Formats: sequence, C-alpha cells, structure tokens
Amino acid sequence: MTRDKATKATITTDIWTSLTNQAYLSVTTSYISPEWKMRNLILATVLMGERTTSDYISQCLKKTMDEWNISDQILAVVHDGASNVKEIVKSNNWQDIGCAVHKLHHVVSAALGIDKVSNTPVSKCVAAGSRLVGHFSHSALATSELAKRQKAMNAEKPPLKLIQYCKTRWNSVYDTFERLVALCWHVTAVLSDRSLVKLADAKTLDMTDEHWSLMEELLPVLQPPLQVATALFSAADMLSASTVFPTVVKLQGKVLAATDDDSPSTRSFKVCNKHL
Repeated sequence: MTRDKATKATITTDIWTSLTNQAYLSVTTSYISPEWKMRNLILATVLMGERTTSDYISQCLKKTMDEWNISDQILAVVHDGASNVKEIVKSNNWQDIGCAVHKLHHVVSAALGIDKVSNTPVSKCVAAGSRLVGHFSHSALATSELAKRQKAMNAEKPPLKLIQYCKTRWNSVYDTFERLVALCWHVTAVLSDRSLVKLADAKTLDMTDEHWSLMEELLPVLQPPLQVATALFSAADMLSASTVFPTVVKLQGKVLAATDDDSPSTRSFKVCNKHL
C-alpha cells in the first residue's frame, strides 16, 4: 500500500468458527493502485479469546489498523450486517456496506425454506439429500462401490463424489442436487445392494421419486441466475459493487418471474425471491 501510495482503502471483516470450534476475526483490505488495478490484501486473522462484543471486536479491528498504520485511510467497511459491527462502523464514521453475497444467501435460503426448521417440500428434499450424502461420506465401502459403478460405465472418466450441503452456503444446495441427479442411477444401485446397505438403512436413506423430480425441477432455476450471481458478487479480482443492482433487477424482472409452466414448488421459490 505504501508502494502504491494508497490514500483510501476499504476493509472487509468477518468472524468465523474453525473445525476445532474456535472463533477467528479475519480482516482484508481492498484499494485501487495508481494503475487502476484492484488490490486485495489479507491483514490479519485474529483468534477471538473473549465474547464477540462490539467493544472487543472494535479493539481487535483498531489493533489491526494501528499495526499496519492505515487507520486514517479506511473509507468503508464491508461486513455481513451484524449489529455489533454496524455499531463499530458508525462510531468510527466509516461507510457501512452490507455484503451482497451474504444477503443473497439469506434470501435464497429463506425461499428454499432451509433458513430455519420447516416442512416445505424443498427443505424436506434438502434434508433427505444431506442424509443420503452423509451415509456415503461415512461409509468407505459405499463410496468405493459408487466409484466402481461409475468406472464400469465409463472407465475413461474419473469418478465423481457426492457433495454435502453446508447451511452457511446456499449454493451448496445446488451442488448437492446437481451431483445427486448426475449419479442417480449409481446411488440407487448401491442402496439396492443388500451386501452393501442393510434393508432398514436403505428404507431410511432412499429418496422418494418426488424428491428426485423436485431436484431436477429446481436445478435450472438455481444454476443459471443465482449460482452465477453468487460467483459474480464473490469475485475478488474485479469491482463487483456496480454489478449488484443491475443483477438484482434482472433477477426480479425476468429470470425469477413465475410462469404458468412452473410447478407449485418452483413457483413458490420464485415468488419468495421477490424479496431480493
């Protein structure tokens, strides 16, 4: 930043939890170089040793800014919209910018019915798919057999693995559905093999015809508009803020407009996304 003579910068911050259940605060900065090139730098990943109150987060952020001597250069802060971070931003007279990807995640998750415990057809389908993928993840025998059956059909193509749904990333629903649909015949064949899966387990794990149909119906709705929008808003090497409003307007106006050909579940999903 000194070399590029950066006078103003934006920081992005988030608190996340590691696999060992420890909380960390990550801080990155973005600025424009004299050559009009986007620069993204990681400033710190701080272990949070106390409760994540506004005062404690503020101390950690201030310490990071002071260590890099950029306190006077901060123009705005991008974050997930947490109220405690909003307080910090306001008290420092920084511009408060909500993360577009995080907001998109909340809207799509709500439309899918996976943001909370619900009994919608889609949420039930996600739960069933997650349960099925979990079985293969914990069974080396089933996973090995899944790969063997793929190779038997196409020896030259590397076998694919199932993808587990992650509640903090809506697009993992698409990844889970897409992979299950692609491996539908192989998965059902493994579940039907009594030497691999007990009958009682197969009855619990096997997805209904309605679930398979629903996944196929939703994939075209999820992938072109929402998956692409998520990737666009997440881009680290380009200025994505200017793409947010045009993309949202296009999603609301055309791409996610309900049609007479939509199934009830697809129509409900599209209608819910009007809250974008």
